[in-house]
Amino acid sequence: MASTTPVAQPAPYVQLNASQSAVGAPVTPLQRLQIMDDKEWEAFILEWIDSLRQKYTDVHHCGGGGDLGRDVIGFKAGVNPQSHWDNYQCKHYAQPLSVADVVAEVGKLLYYASQGQFSLPDEYFFVAPQGPGTALIKCLQKGTLKQEILSRWSKECSTSITKGKAIPLAVVQGTIDTFEFSRVTALAPLRIIEGHQRTSYYPFRFGGGLPSRVLPIPKPPASIQAEEHVYIKKLLDAYEDEKKTPFPTVAAVQAGAPELAKHLDRSREQFFSAESLRAFSRDNVPKGTFEELQSEIFDGVQDVYDDPSHPSGYQRARKTVQQARLLPITGNPLLGVMHNNDRAGICHQLANDDQMTWVHNPGATKQ
Repeated sequence: MASTTPVAQPAPYVQLNASQSAVGAPVTPLQRLQIMDDKEWEAFILEWIDSLRQKYTDVHHCGGGGDLGRDVIGFKAGVNPQSHWDNYQCKHYAQPLSVADVVAEVGKLLYYASQGQFSLPDEYFFVAPQGPGTALIKCLQKGTLKQEILSRWSKECSTSITKGKAIPLAVVQGTIDTFEFSRVTALAPLRIIEGHQRTSYYPFRFGGGLPSRVLPIPKPPASIQAEEHVYIKKLLDAYEDEKKTPFPTVAAVQAGAPELAKHLDRSREQFFSAESLRAFSRDNVPKGTFEELQSEIFDGVQDVYDDPSHPSGYQRARKTVQQARLLPITGNPLLGVMHNNDRAGICHQLANDDQMTWVHNPGATKQ
């Protein structure tokens, strides 16, 4: 059978633009995999593991000494002796994976399975930046991996599994005969990138920007939701401070101050806009990114918020929200998907989290 040649990554034609003339042509995701050092590869794999959480009930990263031939384990029904599982073996080599590389790793896992350390995996994936070499592809395609392990056991496995101890083939023979070797495969580098693309780390590792937010932003429900009670109560206090008239409920505002009822409706739209940005951030950016944006807005409005000259809590709320809309936010990764209402809504989120209160002395209003 003739040897195969891996399909080269297509090189799309692009016109030079101003950014490229300043910093050079962009580095493709596939090229980035191939120039990573050991530490970058390990960090990348930990990021990529997040894409596996959609497939398994539990995902664990072993790595290092004592992993028993398992780097990443995907459990399909919890961590227990009956749970089916898949093994991901992550290798950072400067060259494509060879038959010898795979024989050594699969042999190790089969030995520990033969010793009762764990059951045999449903599938066994090799993950490497250079992908499988031509000889390995041929071996996997022809289904000769079992024969390769048997013939190479003395050289690749016997003395490399446990330090200072040779493992005879006879010890593992039964497990080798039981194992279905078609379960072993080597993931192409582009498959790994596709998995990583489903994580929130992809834009920071490879660029390309964040996906678009779903539009239009959902409108707030007609009734006040349980998660709104704190900031709504603070707005009612602010309206009372403005009008010197009690507004114990939203209905009281709607009946007695129509202009303030419109402000309340706008505030709720702003709050739910910011909540949609929070939900977007959970799926598309690393943890803490949205909270950093909240902190930046909180810090940016402090001078206006703390100004003692506001005649009422309502005016403090209005001016603080206005200031939030004007802040020159430039560094947060969410900037490109933010809407103006998000900034205002974050002020109401901060009030909802008791970081802001529009009426600083609410008792004084009622005296």
